[in-house]
Amino acid sequence: MLVIDADLLNPRADLLLGNRAPFNRDRSFNEASGLELALQAEQQGRLNPKLLRACTRETAIPRVRLVEGVHQLDKYEYCHLDSLHQTLKWARLGCDVVIVLCSRSVFDAYTCLCVMAADQVIIPLRGQAGDFREMTRAALFLGERYKISLSRFSFVAYPYDARHDLSRGTLNELCGSRLLG
Repeated sequence: MLVIDADLLNPRADLLLGNRAPFNRDRSFNEASGLELALQAEQQGRLNPKLLRACTRETAIPRVRLVEGVHQLDKYEYCHLDSLHQTLKWARLGCDVVIVLCSRSVFDAYTCLCVMAADQVIIPLRGQAGDFREMTRAALFLGERYKISLSRFSFVAYPYDARHDLSRGTLNELCGSRLLG
């Protein structure tokens, strides 16, 4: 399994996958991350499954590798969306499961591309009405704007606390019967 951290403003896959050290611990702040290296290699026409694997690092979870997110935002505008799209294609060729973490913003280019390229979009949210309404509206917007079937969007209440959060039935209604759990 490969996890690609494409959330530019909040790269935190390293924390979610049990790597408590900062994602740039092995290099200086001016050095490129795994995603930056993969995008650069794709722009140069050198990316292949072996090189993509070299851009990953192990996580605390067995058989899960991580392509770390961009931490140099000043370089973000120079990365072409086509390079990210091709990198996602290479990842899908080399791995059984590819999970891409992206922003909540429907106006973030990386997020829009990742949503359009995904087989399934899983949206984890707190079990609260406001969060579900916001992201249901975002899914509707993306679906209409990019002609994406709403059946590709699923919602998960995470972490869910039955004592404080809404009932599963209410959450399922808020997200248009697309609640996974």
